[in-house]
Amino acid sequence: MKYNLIDYIKDYLFHLEFERRLSTNTIHSYKTDLFNYADYLCNTLSICEVSNINTYHIEKFFSHFNKYISNDSTIKSKSTTTMHRVSSSIKGFHQ
Repeated sequence: MKYNLIDYIKDYLFHLEFERRLSTNTIHSYKTDLFNYADYLCNTLSICEVSNINTYHIEKFFSHFNKYISNDSTIKSKSTTTMHRVSSSIKGFHQ
């Protein structure tokens, strides 16, 4: 069976929940961040395999995400905190 990006994300979230015992809110936030990341990679960049992701793709996602935050007034006030959390989610996933 070949794993795709979503499969790896689900495994990572399982690890965070049951091995690292992170809070339910943290798991939910990471899940949202990583599924948005996967959606962007798969549907915008046509990258659905973890092995095909490189720093260029991650930078493209953050550029896209920054534009999204700048245009959403409800998120704008939390943009620094949100960007740090999303960055942490993605960094942890790739480690």
